[in-house]
Amino acid sequence: MSGATNAPTAVSEDTCQIPGAMRRLVIPRRGDVPSEPVAVDPKAAAYYAAWFDEQSPIVAGIVDHGHSEADLVEEYRASKGDLVIATPLAAAVAAAMTISQSTPAYENPAGIVDAWIATRGLAFAAAAAVELFGVKTSGRTSKGEQASAWLCRKDGAYEDIPHGIAVRVRQHLASAGEQDYAEVADVLARYRLSLASPTTSGQVLSRMLTSFLTPENVDWVESDFAFVSRAHYSAWLALASITTEEQVAALPAQKISAWGIARELSALWTALDNVGVHLLPVLTGWLAPESDPESVQRLLSIVAGIASADAFRYLVDNIDKKYFTVATQNAATTFPRRALQILGDAALRDTPRGLAAANVLRLHIVAHDELVQDELANLTPAVRDHVEKIRAANVPVPDAETDSLPTLFVSPPWLTAVKPARPVVITGLEAPTETVLAWRDGEKEQWASAELITNPQWKLESWKDIADRISTGGSAGWYANGHFAVEAPEDLVRSVLTSWEPDSWQSDTWIPTLVMRFGADALPPILSLARSVPASGAVFLAPFEAPEVALLAADWLSRLKTARPFALAWLTRHPGFAARTLIPAALGKAGKARSAAELTIRTLAARGFTAEITEAAAGYGDAVAQAVAAIVADDGTLTLPKTMPAVPDWAETRLLPQILLKGRQTALPEQSVKHLLLMLAVSKGTEPYAGIQMAKGICDPASLATFSWALFENWRGVDYPAKESWAFDALRWFGDDETVRRLSPMIRLWPGENGHQRAVAGLDVLADIGGTVALMHLYGISQKVKFKGLKEQATQRVTEIADDLGLTAEQLGDRLVPDLGLASSGTLSLDYGPRSFTVGFDEQLKPYVADQSGKRLKALPKPGAKDDQELAPAAHQQFSALKKDVRTLAASQIARFELAMVTQRRWTSQEFGEYFVGHPLLRHLVRRLVWVTFVDEKVGSAFRVAEDLSLADIADDEFTLADDAVIGVAHPLHIGGDVAAWSDVFADYEILQPFAQLGRTVFAFTDAEKASTRLTRFGGIETPVGKVLGLERRGWRRGAPQDAGIQGWISRALLGGGSVTATLDPGITVDYVAEWGETQRLQEVFISRHADGESYWNASAKFRELGSLDEITASELLRDLTEATTQ
Repeated sequence: MSGATNAPTAVSEDTCQIPGAMRRLVIPRRGDVPSEPVAVDPKAAAYYAAWFDEQSPIVAGIVDHGHSEADLVEEYRASKGDLVIATPLAAAVAAAMTISQSTPAYENPAGIVDAWIATRGLAFAAAAAVELFGVKTSGRTSKGEQASAWLCRKDGAYEDIPHGIAVRVRQHLASAGEQDYAEVADVLARYRLSLASPTTSGQVLSRMLTSFLTPENVDWVESDFAFVSRAHYSAWLALASITTEEQVAALPAQKISAWGIARELSALWTALDNVGVHLLPVLTGWLAPESDPESVQRLLSIVAGIASADAFRYLVDNIDKKYFTVATQNAATTFPRRALQILGDAALRDTPRGLAAANVLRLHIVAHDELVQDELANLTPAVRDHVEKIRAANVPVPDAETDSLPTLFVSPPWLTAVKPARPVVITGLEAPTETVLAWRDGEKEQWASAELITNPQWKLESWKDIADRISTGGSAGWYANGHFAVEAPEDLVRSVLTSWEPDSWQSDTWIPTLVMRFGADALPPILSLARSVPASGAVFLAPFEAPEVALLAADWLSRLKTARPFALAWLTRHPGFAARTLIPAALGKAGKARSAAELTIRTLAARGFTAEITEAAAGYGDAVAQAVAAIVADDGTLTLPKTMPAVPDWAETRLLPQILLKGRQTALPEQSVKHLLLMLAVSKGTEPYAGIQMAKGICDPASLATFSWALFENWRGVDYPAKESWAFDALRWFGDDETVRRLSPMIRLWPGENGHQRAVAGLDVLADIGGTVALMHLYGISQKVKFKGLKEQATQRVTEIADDLGLTAEQLGDRLVPDLGLASSGTLSLDYGPRSFTVGFDEQLKPYVADQSGKRLKALPKPGAKDDQELAPAAHQQFSALKKDVRTLAASQIARFELAMVTQRRWTSQEFGEYFVGHPLLRHLVRRLVWVTFVDEKVGSAFRVAEDLSLADIADDEFTLADDAVIGVAHPLHIGGDVAAWSDVFADYEILQPFAQLGRTVFAFTDAEKASTRLTRFGGIETPVGKVLGLERRGWRRGAPQDAGIQGWISRALLGGGSVTATLDPGITVDYVAEWGETQRLQEVFISRHADGESYWNASAKFRELGSLDEITASELLRDLTEATTQ
């Protein structure tokens, strides 16, 4: 490629495109497109001379400064600033003072070049510019007036350069006559001789300016690459000088800061103009490690203008990353034909990247239908079919008649003068004032087991001094809070409870004990913490039925998006009390408190607590009951913001699929869709506008799901603007199982893209979509995800759901495995009409397909012309969805069974039969394991599940399971000497196991280790950090980040409380696991009192002997650490 051109309406897709606004940044060069000579400003010299007259006192102060270098001063004084007699160096010194930050701003620095040319000619101007790049003023300004500055030569790595002056000289050279150009070339050549071996950064900049001014001297340009690392702005000069493919290859791009060069747009666009497609490897090399948003966006804007399939494919290959979607859309607009094939290829992949590409492709097809028709014949068959399907899916169906639609979708209240009814105000109502604790089963006992973290190195003040500090300053300070709460005299602690404002550090280790000591009186410090840090304090409000908590929850629900999940958790736990407390506010005078209370009451009613609200209202009398009933019955259609929001460009109806009404024969008219978008825009995550539910009542569910996903993808395509997050919320209201399958992988990735809060919001979206598939994915994230914070948030939501159902999280997990539409035989029949297929599963739950004769096929055939045109595509789609769900389920379920064996989980006979043997999918795993019964925690009998779902013992005799049997996954240590016999049984039946059970290696402590509190056999062993992280797949968890985000230990919780903890050196950094090296050294292994291992640094802790661990836990601990430390 020789260069780039502006992008007209119809452009060649083989020519790099520079947007019109960027074309002005391109620096011309000699030999480029011929242009008219650049005119010299006739007033420049006079203005320059006048400026020196006006600023003579400041200029004199700089020249006379004691630090000014003598030769520069002498050179300047010889001409006294008169350009007529000045040398190039003298002119450069004058210019340095003119553009200095120590002098008043010079309106047009580039005009200095015109003054030089007008007075002395172009060759002089080029020489002065070269000298100027080596000198500067240095020092301090004084309020823009008299300067404390001096003249000196540049010698720092980050010396600034006068970009405008360099560009202006090159502009004149680009169109100069031959004689003028020859004179300049001669001057620059002489300078290069004197600068052959530059020793300062100023000399480097002066030398590199010579090649910048005459980039046609390719040898000069290439030889100057050797100096790029010597001065920061030399990169700008080098990049703007390259003109050949060979120079691009020779450019030491790795020595150039991507952050710095991304701020030099003129150099970037000039380079694209000069070398075109050859610039791509340099740009992608800069983009690979760069994370600064502005830098990434600027570099991507250049890539989007490169006319090559490689450039477009690079954008699409990264389309699921932040900022790449917008760049891909821009490139698709510039190169629409190339976009069809490359986007089409990517859209065929069932990955987050493929989904993002599919949405951009859909928008592209909708916007360029004529071009698409012309291009169809040039597409590969697979992409052509896909594009045709998209076009077919976007063929509009007729709009519904407006008189068949609800009024809200035809004439919404924001278009009319309808106002809400005057609110009923009833004063004098008294809310509850008493605070009580309402515990759930086992919750109080769990709080009572909390242990304070301590360290003998902590120096504590006297209890009285700490109490005095709380009374005057609010907080005891760091670790003193916990010690004071747990150990100080009761009367002293009680005396400061109402003024205590603790911080969140280690609050989970002492607040439960505070509540155990003081009961409901402990609320004030907890309430203070919750108000200041909801994420840390809100969880401790859970058992409190207190008016202050009810009002805080209502406030959070209405105002604080990040705290809404906590508010909802408390409100739905105490709905009756919340209603009794909030009714007086909901019927009080207009204001924020009333609005929050009304919202909370309506939210509770929408979540099924109308009976509790009605009962609470009845306690205040008939008038209140009627008024509250009106609040509950208010559909909210007239509750609107004072100013309706504007729908952004990316949510225009032309960019979104039609919304079909139920029956799929007619569609919501375009104007009604616009109304729906506004309804979404005024909705909140916890309180959708009333029309949202109405839309669900009249529209086809699948069509709404498709619409909401396209809306979400468009929002994603503009990098998730927070103020329009209602596009994300649309998924929670309109999403379906397919939405869940698409969204879940993104949620898992977002924390690694600085999107933790969005990922947490995504968990709420999954929970609100509901259904088995959504809960399955939510549970899966709670069990295994790369990011600890997200995992904890998912675990919290799963626990809340389980608590509401009276289950443990593990029991909920058992019930969340969907049957995927399988028959009771554990298979799935796919009907193509004239032919059919059967889906089965192997030991890894990988689905396989067999034809009618039972022969296994490599893959499910695509529907053909002879197949039923309705049944076959539906069956093929059903199998595609099945594969997605099984892919999600398989690894997690296999890991769950293995973890159940390791942690010695137990099930009842009923649970085992209903959720495992009776489950059409899980039975494929259950049949491949040995199970064992327990009586009073002692091993009973081992058995297996046969292919016909009967039970058999080791002799293959029928085994009967007692109704009250307790069952677990057998560990080799459970069945001891029978392991070999069971292995023979499985071999005879050719049963492959999903994980190492019968073939599992067993380990044991030595006698000396059993008597010790420290396991030393792994001490000092260095192992790759990846192997340490791999322990997380076995139930280990990295410790809480300490100073600088270092995680200094990894631990695995024990059944009876506490954990096995292994300390790490140097520790793992949260955001960059290999920051301190590629290896970690295991230091100590011991039993911590805390489930998260955090007492590892407590020197006074009394650790348990290793022999206190049961033999299975000991074996698995040793197995894990052996594998982690074996090279």
